Amino acid sequence: MDLTVREREKSGLRTVERALSVLESFTAEETECSLADLARKLRLSKATVSRLLSTLLKHGYIDRTPDGSKYCLGVKLFYLGSIVAKTMKLREVALPIMYELRDATEETVHLNIVDGNQRLCIECVEGRHELKVTTHVGQRSPLHAGASAKVLLAYQDTETIEKILSRSRLSRITSTTITEPEKLRKELEEIRNRGYAVSRGERIHGVVALSAPVRDRTGSVVASLSVLVPETRAEASRIEDVLLPLLLAKAAELSFRLGYSRELGTHPLGNKRCSSGSSASGDLGGA
Repeated sequence: MDLTVREREKSGLRTVERALSVLESFTAEETECSLADLARKLRLSKATVSRLLSTLLKHGYIDRTPDGSKYCLGVKLFYLGSIVAKTMKLREVALPIMYELRDATEETVHLNIVDGNQRLCIECVEGRHELKVTTHVGQRSPLHAGASAKVLLAYQDTETIEKILSRSRLSRITSTTITEPEKLRKELEEIRNRGYAVSRGERIHGVVALSAPVRDRTGSVVASLSVLVPETRAEASRIEDVLLPLLLAKAAELSFRLGYSRELGTHPLGNKRCSSGSSASGDLGGA
C-alpha cells in the first residue's frame, strides 16, 4: 500500500470520527446546537463543521430547527434507533422461549432476522448433546439457502423476492442448495402455505434445519425461529411427530408475546402438513 492510499484512509477515518462527534454533541439537555456551538465543542473550524453538517443533513442524520438557526438530530437516527429497540425487544422476549425449546428438543435453537439481503442470526442457544450443530450470533447467510433464511425470504414483499431471485447467479453453498429461481419460487410458495420450512444440508452438510416464522402485532414476519439437528438424529418420524410440533408451538408463543393474534391470519399450528396433503417428512430439503 503506497503512502498516498494510507493517507487517504487516515483522512477518511478522521472524517468519520468527526461526523460521529457531531452527532454525539447533542444530548437530552441540549437537543439543538448552532454552528458556533458545535465548532466550539469539537474544537474545529466553522468551515470544517459546516462541511460535516452538510453531509449529515443530506443523509438525514441531522436536521435544521424550524427557524433555520440551529441544528438537531434527524429522523434517520430515530429510524435506526427503532430497529435497535425492536431487535432488543425481540431477543429479550425470545430468549426464555428459545431455552424452553432447546430443553424440549435438546437441539440447537437460533433466532434470525433479515438484514439487507441476508439472514442474520441475532440469538442462539446451543443444544445439549455432545454432537450438536454450532452457530453464533452475528452469523450471516444468503436468503435463498437453508430453512431459516427461506422462511424469512418467503414472507418478504414480491418486489424483494424477485430482486433476489433475478440475480444473475444464486450462490451454491452445498450440492443441495437450490439455485434455480423457478424451483425456489415454488418452494417459497409452499413455505407460505404450510407455515414452516424443513431443509437438509443446503447450507451445512449433515445438518437438518426446521424453521417457522415469527410475527409481530401487525402480522408481519419479523424473524424466523429455527432448530438445527445433526442428520443422524433427524429421522422423519422425529421431525414430524416431535420437533415440528414443538417448534411451531414455540414460534406461535413468541408471536403471541410480540402481540400477534390468530385472527390476523392462519395460525401455523393449524397447518402442520403441507398444502398438498403430504407429511413434513416428504420435504426434507436442506439446512
